[in-house]
Order: sequence, then structure tokens, then C-alpha cells
Amino acid sequence: MTEIPNYLPELPDAEVPSDILAIYQELRRLMGLPLVPLLYRHLATLPGVLQEAWHSLAPLMRTGRLQDAAWEIARKVDIDPPLRLEPLALEVVGVDRNACSEITRLLDGYNRANPISILAVSCLAARIASPPSPMLTQPARPWTPPRPLTNLPPMTPLTEIPPRLLRLIEDLRVNGKQAPQRMVPSLYRHLTQWPGFLGMTHALLRPGILNGSLEREAARVRNAMRTKALDYVPMVAPLPLLAETPAARAALAGFVDMIPEMLVVGTLLRRALPDPT
Repeated sequence: MTEIPNYLPELPDAEVPSDILAIYQELRRLMGLPLVPLLYRHLATLPGVLQEAWHSLAPLMRTGRLQDAAWEIARKVDIDPPLRLEPLALEVVGVDRNACSEITRLLDGYNRANPISILAVSCLAARIASPPSPMLTQPARPWTPPRPLTNLPPMTPLTEIPPRLLRLIEDLRVNGKQAPQRMVPSLYRHLTQWPGFLGMTHALLRPGILNGSLEREAARVRNAMRTKALDYVPMVAPLPLLAETPAARAALAGFVDMIPEMLVVGTLLRRALPDPT
């Protein structure tokens, strides 16, 4: 387990037992991505919690219902960057054409994964907040996961991020709130390879943080996902272990808050980059 004082612990691939590794592998396949979101990497540190959560979510994801609904909501994210980043300016801060392509692919990956994670965590939160109800059987539905995005740049371990860069990342929280255990969004951990781009990110996000537009859009996305999750509550198996594990419930609350803002941030950054050529 990767555990740093005051930061949310997580279980990386190299440390997972076979049953959790199987969940990680299926998540990757159903998202069409090589990454496992922090949501699941953290739940895996709580004995039995990820297994229970996955038992509840898997039927929705294996049929693609959850992914398709999440991506439909994500397509309506209404945010524009205050300006577009020019190739020459990117080169000056160390982001050449190849690096720009890597960052673009990375953002496409997280903008695919984050909607799924928002709706998944919203379904889990709605299930434990709802009274017991009969389970509905999901009808068969043909569905094929999207073509996998590959060759994403590696994610920097928390212990290897320079303190000044970590402070910059923590200053990127859209609503300024911070949970008792700090969450460092995985997207920023990849982007630490390009400190100049993270500096540009700070400049791009600052106006929307100060005027509240980023948080308003994140709140709209959060509410849309919560509303959709209510439709799926009868299809989600009960979660007694998660409901009785305070650390798991606290983590759900933190992720419900954080992931929508990361979808908004990811969308803004993607729209700020030059069009791929």
C-alpha cells in the first residue's frame, strides 16, 4: 500500500492480490484505458470494500449502461478556456509537439475515465443513502467497450513530486476545500513531467476559480450525475460493508466533490490546447 501521512492511501498494481488485480484489469477493459482511477485504488486499501463495490457496479458497467450515461452527461460540460495556448508558448515552457500530443492523449484518457468515476461514486453514495429495495434484473444489452487509449505518460509517485510543485497542485482545487486526507488528482501527477505546463494550467484555471465559474459548472455536473444515479439505485446491490466503514464513506464524499471538478478542468485544458495535426 502506498501511504504517505495526511494523503489518501492507494493500492497500486504492483501490490494488489489476485482478486483485486482482476477487478483492475476489468475496469481497464470496460473503460478502454490503461489506468485505474484513484477512486478504486483507494477503495482497494479498505479490506473487502472494493470487492463489494465492484460486485454492485459491475453489472451496470459490463452492459455499458453506466459508461454511456456518464459520457452523455460529460458531452454537455459547458466551459471554455480564457484563451487558447499557442504552440510557440508551449515550446518555451518545454512542451514541444510530441509532448503536446502526449498531454492531449492524457487529457482524452481522463476525460473518458472521470465521467465514469463520477457516476460510479454517485451510484455507490445513492445506494447507501437509500432504503432497502428489491433488486431489478438488468436486461441483456449488447455493448462493446471503446477502443483502448494506449501509451499514456507515466504517473509520478507522490514521494517524487517536488514540494513546490505539490503546493502548486494543491492550489488548483476549484472550490478550495480540502479533505482531512489530501487527494492529489492523478491527472496532475502525470503532468508533473511538464512543470511549465502545470504553471500554465494554474494561470488558465485561476480566473474561473476566482469568479466561481469552474465550481458552478462542476456543481451542475455533480447534480446531473446524482440525478442519473437515482435511476440506477434499484440495479445496484446493497453495500453493507461500505456503509459501515467510516473511511469508505468519507472517501465517497471526497470523490463526489473532487471528480466533477477534475472533469471540468480536463475539459477546459483539452479545449485550450492546439488542435492535433
